[in-house]
Amino acid sequence: MGRQRGKETPGRQAGKPRRKRDVWFFTEGTLTEPMYLDFLKTVEGFKDSQYVIQIHDDHRKESGRGPARNSNRHPRDLVDAAIALKARLNKDEERAGINKDMRSIVWCVFDDDGRHDTDANVRRALRADIKVAFSHPCFELWRLLHYQEYSSTFGGVCGDATDRVRRRAQAEGHPFSDPKYLHPEQVIGRFKVAKERAQRLAAQHGDHVPHGRRDPYTNVWDLVEQLGITAY
Repeated sequence: MGRQRGKETPGRQAGKPRRKRDVWFFTEGTLTEPMYLDFLKTVEGFKDSQYVIQIHDDHRKESGRGPARNSNRHPRDLVDAAIALKARLNKDEERAGINKDMRSIVWCVFDDDGRHDTDANVRRALRADIKVAFSHPCFELWRLLHYQEYSSTFGGVCGDATDRVRRRAQAEGHPFSDPKYLHPEQVIGRFKVAKERAQRLAAQHGDHVPHGRRDPYTNVWDLVEQLGITAY
């Protein structure tokens, strides 16, 4: 039987470029998280993968290095927008005959930051097949774990995590021009140890603990590995 028009066939046909799978990211932060995703695009393991990173509603200026507007995006709104995009992509890709294992993936990347609806936002996202990279109190914890072990509560205050990143970066001679500006030097060569530290934090809480009470916590390492990256 011949190949049906509009259908993707398994494997890679000779002379035909391999299809890439879009991975959409909705990020609460408008500078740090997008800069981290930009960094992941340059990692060797990602460049050889089947994925393409798409940052939704990216308002950065100056080639991705400048300040962004709409800096107070709420996770609730991110999840709403992610669910809407996921539904539209599912419909369009099903109509196009794209196999399920090559359809777009959607992530939400957000923090607790002392909010009261964290767990509701996580549940709504997961029910809609949206993946979640969550940090408590904030994404800066993931940056900090590239430098050091940390297991004490932050009391929901992100500023302390940011200050610790600044002190460690400066102590090691790494650039730290702005708290929200992620320099590759701050993370290169440290993924494995940062992941191990994050997993130890998760273990001290347990899966039964609501996300809003997991202080400190981050599972950003899972996002990294699901992009096909195992080291940087």
